[in-house]
Amino acid sequence: MDRMLEYETLLASLDAQAPGLDDLVPRALARARRHRVRRRLGVPAASLGGVAAAFVLLVNLSVPFARACSSVPVLRDLAAAVALSPTLRAAVEHDYVQPLGLRAEDNGFAVELSYLMADRGQLVLFAVFTGPEEYDAFLPTARLLGPNGEELPGWSAVGTSVVPGELSGALTLIYSGEGSPALPETLYLECAVECYDDDRPGEWDAAARFTFSFPLDEQFRDQGTTMEVDRWLEVDGNRIRVAALEIAPTHARLVLEQDPANGEELRGLEFWLEDEDGVRYEHGSASGLSAMGDSYLLESPWFAQPEHLTLHIAGARWLDKSMSCVTVDLDTLESGPLPEGVTLTGAQRRGEDVELSYTAPVNQPFLSRITLPDGSEAYAGLGLTQRPEEDGSGLYRGYLLLKDYPYDTVTLQLNWTRTTDFAQPLTLDLS
Repeated sequence: MDRMLEYETLLASLDAQAPGLDDLVPRALARARRHRVRRRLGVPAASLGGVAAAFVLLVNLSVPFARACSSVPVLRDLAAAVALSPTLRAAVEHDYVQPLGLRAEDNGFAVELSYLMADRGQLVLFAVFTGPEEYDAFLPTARLLGPNGEELPGWSAVGTSVVPGELSGALTLIYSGEGSPALPETLYLECAVECYDDDRPGEWDAAARFTFSFPLDEQFRDQGTTMEVDRWLEVDGNRIRVAALEIAPTHARLVLEQDPANGEELRGLEFWLEDEDGVRYEHGSASGLSAMGDSYLLESPWFAQPEHLTLHIAGARWLDKSMSCVTVDLDTLESGPLPEGVTLTGAQRRGEDVELSYTAPVNQPFLSRITLPDGSEAYAGLGLTQRPEEDGSGLYRGYLLLKDYPYDTVTLQLNWTRTTDFAQPLTLDLS
């Protein structure tokens, strides 16, 4: 797959544009107010998974214990890194973590690879990045290599911006190729990092590159199972086949197929799984990636091992196959038909750049790929300035940043044209 097309595909499936950037400034200001002292994370040779599991449980149940342990950096940081993901919390509680304790430096920057979780479809690296103080966020990426330096096919990095000096699941590689290959006994990893400065919004600076090689614990090399479903559903006037549910320790995937005769393309799905005890496994993943083509990611029931699972579909986003793009006049904001509920609110010229802003009932109505008046293609920066709950409007406020853009018109690629919320979710027994 073309690298820019691959990036576009991954970006289009993220739940929010430019992950981490919408709250980048508040986080940077909070960091400055705290006068945070950067921490060096020491990792013992023995696995910390069992200790971390006890810590996570006790923190959830005991405020005094949480306060007592607040001064223990290793435990505190690991718990914080997995706090937002039920799947990763479950992995820690089941000792499904490999300590790494690796460090590399380049060009004034340093990365510490602290922990790893992996299965046959995803690899999550917990890392701490440090560098010059003038940068407010780092955007790490990674490539998985073979023993001779060749890039392993089918693996793509999901980039999420991180705050310097804080442990996070910063590097995620996910497999989108054919089949489900087992990971090799030794991992060869090439990491790169770009940096963001609040004084130059929309610009990322290439900063450093690191290489690592390390043995992979045997428990991570081929973990995962597939539940064959093969059921067709009528969803909002379109036919969708639920092909399979893939379940692994760090993530799960709902594999769908669309009827070619459908007049609309499925571009997003609101859904969850529910087990026999009423426990819900929500859509989305710890990496922020929610879909890859017709595979939709969700929290994993791997460690719970439920006997029955029911699929609930509560909403969908669709792209009319006859309406994939729209041309906008940047002086008047006149345009062709826009997605339902989307309004263009302004086009401000900032030097050589143009910031085209909009409101929308659902995030991400546009893709980053644009077409120039001369027919060539380019990529716009994508940003989110306000969420519906922040002003009570029920609308997202976002923008496209057109860099060095001298033209008066632009053609935008649409991500969806309409959205639907079902009054009564559709259900399908997957057992």
